Amino acid sequence: MTTLTGHGVTLEPLVEAHLDELVPLMDDESWRYTPMETGPFPRDAATHRAWLARWWTICSDEEAFAVRRLHDGALVGSTRYLNIATSDRRREIGKTFYGATARATGVNAACKRLLFGHAFDELGCVRVELRCDARNAPSRAAIARLGAVEEATLRRHRVLRDGFIRDTVVFSVVDHDWPAVRDRLDARLARRPVSPT
Repeated sequence: MTTLTGHGVTLEPLVEAHLDELVPLMDDESWRYTPMETGPFPRDAATHRAWLARWWTICSDEEAFAVRRLHDGALVGSTRYLNIATSDRRREIGKTFYGATARATGVNAACKRLLFGHAFDELGCVRVELRCDARNAPSRAAIARLGAVEEATLRRHRVLRDGFIRDTVVFSVVDHDWPAVRDRLDARLARRPVSPT
């Protein structure tokens, strides 16, 4: 798996050793809208770490990254490619979370710039999907700001840890959209870089 670096962040292939840095970043906000196949949100540190290790297991059909800010070296979150369909030249970006210090900063735009760029410019993808809980207004707005197109709502799609059955909103960026999305991300990062000025 490739390390992706640029725009103030580096995306390192996720390994077990990253979990010790990621566990302290987790809070209820990180998992509010996330499907929980692995059970209730853990409260003690040991259970939390074991739970994250299961949830972040690097599957053969996923490419998971730890997100590190370049200016201070801090690990600030995780993201991944999933639902990879090589023959159809598509993949999804998801299972993304950031610690509190990286939320509402340029980190997400930088990560998406790297992931979209790698998918379209290096891997030859023709489609990249993003999905979120229909109730998650901030996430939906953030995805729309990228220039992704909202395509569909999958009704009663995922069961959450509290038993709620969520609707999932599907967005996409296709290869024809990528130049405009790239320019939009580059402009956002120029206005709000990850590194302090």
